[in-house]
Amino acid sequence: MLLVNPIEGYRKEFELGDSSRFSLTVDSPENMIWLLEATRTEGKTSLVELHVDKQTFPKVKIPYRTMSKESDASLLVTRGKLQQMYNGDNEVMLPELIKTGKSSAKKYNHNFMRKEAPRGIAEGDPRLEWVTLVKTLVAQLGIFVARDEDGKEYLPHVECYVDDFRETDHEELLNINVHNIKSIEYFPKNNSENTIFGVRVSPNGTVPGVLFIFLKDGSEVKRRSSLLSMAKVQPLGYRPEREFYSPQYPKSDKSDYTRPDYRTTLYWNPRVVVGDDGCASLQFYSSDVSKRYLVTIEGASDNGMLVSWQGVVGETNGSEK
Repeated sequence: MLLVNPIEGYRKEFELGDSSRFSLTVDSPENMIWLLEATRTEGKTSLVELHVDKQTFPKVKIPYRTMSKESDASLLVTRGKLQQMYNGDNEVMLPELIKTGKSSAKKYNHNFMRKEAPRGIAEGDPRLEWVTLVKTLVAQLGIFVARDEDGKEYLPHVECYVDDFRETDHEELLNINVHNIKSIEYFPKNNSENTIFGVRVSPNGTVPGVLFIFLKDGSEVKRRSSLLSMAKVQPLGYRPEREFYSPQYPKSDKSDYTRPDYRTTLYWNPRVVVGDDGCASLQFYSSDVSKRYLVTIEGASDNGMLVSWQGVVGETNGSEK
């Protein structure tokens, strides 16, 4: 086995022995990518297929106590939940996050007019695998094959296109290898909207249907992103410590700074260490939003016990709470 990190210049080569599983301890920050290669020491075939186990963080449940809605703190609780910023009588609402998903319904709109077809056979449909004749596929869309006086097969009252190019020889179209077809779209006859494709209404008033057949172009072939004996591994990793930036005012009363301060997060520090008495001293500049603050404390004791607390601090009736 060979483990390589091109960015860090790390390279380690080792043998598995009788086991097919192994573990390594490496310094891997967040977003670090490792290359793993495996070869056999014996035999003619040197390639070995690698399977990387799914990585997950250990689940840790921190006790969380919700703050009671007291009369003097109800407004602050509402602000914290709605993530609002206040400035006098003006209220600025932050945009909500809306999760959208893809529709499971198949859409047939690959034709040159990008119009969604009422009927079709989508890419990946199993019928494209087990059906052997084109006329069997089109029959499932409501198109039936007829024969002219010379015995040639054709599709009555249907205009045909192959890859958006008009095909007048229906017999050649019916001889297409089904396994080369990517998808099919069909606009049934006697629909006035079919005229946008340039079809002409017959003397008896029949509006021809429009059939689109799209062939495979090679993009359907799944290519391996790496060699069989190599694998890219991106561990979950750790996130390096980052400094939380806050403004620095030359004067403590901010009298020399006229720009309003609308920060909603005033202080964050992941490495607060308390003393033997269980106390710690913190300093931060307040904002112009409110004189009361919602404080959340989460951490771990020396023996590994998780702790959590949330409360409101600030002015209450002119005094500090």
